[in-house]
Amino acid sequence: KTLSDAEMLDLMASDYTFLKRPILTAGGEAMAGFFEKEYDEFFRRK
Repeated sequence: KTLSDAEMLDLMASDYTFLKRPILTAGGEAMAGFFEKEYDEFFRRK
């Protein structure tokens, strides 16, 4: 299903948890999601 802009805004306002799923890439590595401990380790390696 394709959502209209208004439908996307409604979804983001009502169920924003999917917005906290960033994808980081650096040095050939990728990491999805937000996990504070893993972020710290990821950035220390860079």
